[in-house]
Amino acid sequence: MAERITFADGEMPYHSMLAAEHLARYALASSVCKGRHVLDIACGEGYGSAYLADAGAASVLGVDISAQAITTAKSRFTRDGIDFRIGDALDPDSWHSGERFDVVVCFETIEHVNNPKRFLQFIREVLKPDGTIIISCPNDAIDAQRGISNPFHSSVFSFHEFKEITTEVLGPAAQWLLATPITGLIALEQDDKRLDNRRTSLDQIFEGEEVPQSIVLPSQPEHSASNEDVTFYVGVWNGRVGHVQVTAPMSKRAYLDPWIALTEKDREIERLKAEREALRELVKRAGERVKEVRRIAELEMAVAAERRSESDSAVLYEIKQLAEFRSTIINSRAHKLASAYISLVQARSRPARVLRAFALTTLRLIRPLRLR
Repeated sequence: MAERITFADGEMPYHSMLAAEHLARYALASSVCKGRHVLDIACGEGYGSAYLADAGAASVLGVDISAQAITTAKSRFTRDGIDFRIGDALDPDSWHSGERFDVVVCFETIEHVNNPKRFLQFIREVLKPDGTIIISCPNDAIDAQRGISNPFHSSVFSFHEFKEITTEVLGPAAQWLLATPITGLIALEQDDKRLDNRRTSLDQIFEGEEVPQSIVLPSQPEHSASNEDVTFYVGVWNGRVGHVQVTAPMSKRAYLDPWIALTEKDREIERLKAEREALRELVKRAGERVKEVRRIAELEMAVAAERRSESDSAVLYEIKQLAEFRSTIINSRAHKLASAYISLVQARSRPARVLRAFALTTLRLIRPLRLR
C-alpha cells in the first residue's frame, strides 16, 4: 500500500482498498473523539482530521512535518475547529503552544521516528490526565521476512515489540486491536451508485455509509489471521473503541480473477513439478547409461591390454628361440671352421700374409709339373 495518500489533482486515483485501510484508523477513533479536543500527529493532508471533526470532535489540531501536506490540508480540509500546523513530532517547541488534549491519535507514525520512546513521552506529556491515546503501527515485520523494506521507516515492529515499547512508556493499554483484510459479500439496491462507480476522485473516501445489518463471520481456517500476519496493530490507552469494518463492493469477476490466477498458477506449478520429475528420471537413466558405457570402455581397454600382453609374449618367445638358435650355431663345429677360415682370409697381420703368399707360390710351382 501507498505510504501516504494525496488529494492533489490527478496524482492518485481512487483505490477502494487503499481508501478503506486509511479511513479505518480514523473510523476506529471517531467514537471517542465526540465533543473532545483532539491532536492528530502526522496528519498528512488532513483528511483524517476533517473526518474526526465531521464525526463530532470539538476541535482538531493536525500536525505534520511536510509543508506541502499542510498546505494541501489547509486548502482542502479546513473546517471550523480545525487547525493545521507544520511541525516535527520530536521537536514540539517549533509548533506546540502548551495545549493539552483529550485525545491524541497517532496513526502509522511511530515507525518513522528515530527515537520512539521520546516520541511516546511527548504524547503522554500533552495528554490531559483522563485523556485517551490511540496509536497504530504497520506490520512491516511480515514484509521484512520476505526481504521487503520501506525506506521511509526507521524501525520495524512486530506486534510483541510494538506492545513492549508502548507499554514501557504509556503503561498497560486498555485495548489491543488487529486490522486485517476481509472477504465477503454485500447486498445493495440495484441502482446504488456504489455498485457501478466510474469516478476516480480520491474524495470518494468520504462517501461511505453505515450498513446496519453487518455480520462478521469467523475466518476460513487457511485464511486465519494472527498477530504476525495482519496489516496493522492498534493500541488504545484509557478508553475503548468499537470494532470497525470499512468495505467497498467489487464485481464477482474482480473477486474471482485472483483466485483463478492462483488456480492456474497451482496447475502450472504441478505441471512444472511433473516435468521436473520426468527430467530427474531422464537424468537417472542417462547416468545409468553413462555407467554402462564406462563399463564397456573399461572392458575393451582390458581386452586390448591383454591382447598386447599376449603379442608381447609371442615376440619375446621368438626372440628367445632366435637367441637359442644363434647360440647353437655359434657353438657348432661348422661355425667354428667357417669362422677360422674367414679369420684366415680376412686376417691382415704379416704372418697371415706371408703364409698366404707362400701357399700361392707353392701352387704356381706345382701346377706346371702336374701338366707335364
